Amino acid sequence: MRQAVIKGLFCAVAATLLLTGCAVGNNQVRDLSTERLARTIVENQTTQSEVLNRLGDPDYTTTETNGMSVLHYSWTRGRPSAKNFIPFNPIAEYPMTQKTLRVWCDQMGVVRRQDFSGIFYIHRMPIIGADSTHSIRPLTKEELNDLADIEG
Repeated sequence: MRQAVIKGLFCAVAATLLLTGCAVGNNQVRDLSTERLARTIVENQTTQSEVLNRLGDPDYTTTETNGMSVLHYSWTRGRPSAKNFIPFNPIAEYPMTQKTLRVWCDQMGVVRRQDFSGIFYIHRMPIIGADSTHSIRPLTKEELNDLADIEG
């Protein structure tokens, strides 16, 4: 009897882990919506240090030839598809949602522009053959906002 309970508990935990998927990246970007971003970053007013205080360290920073530094932020979430649990299914699918934010700052440390976007795609992993990405499409403004509300 005790072994059956332990086995059932193990199966429940394993199923939960399989169904939840995973997310990586900056949680501040995960929670951003177009409206929140408009309040967080005001072009030609917000400074680079204010961006760093509000969003944390970027994933990486680059410098353009004109001397502007670009802060790169991203967040990605992947979840298994229900199709993955069909017996003898030859292809595993993982719907992926990704948000990215790039912020350009001049030499004085003032934000000159920013770009916030998101994409949704399905990553397919066949049993035989190469991995492939299909069904790429940009997230709409409403989806960016809804995702921030759902995840937050």
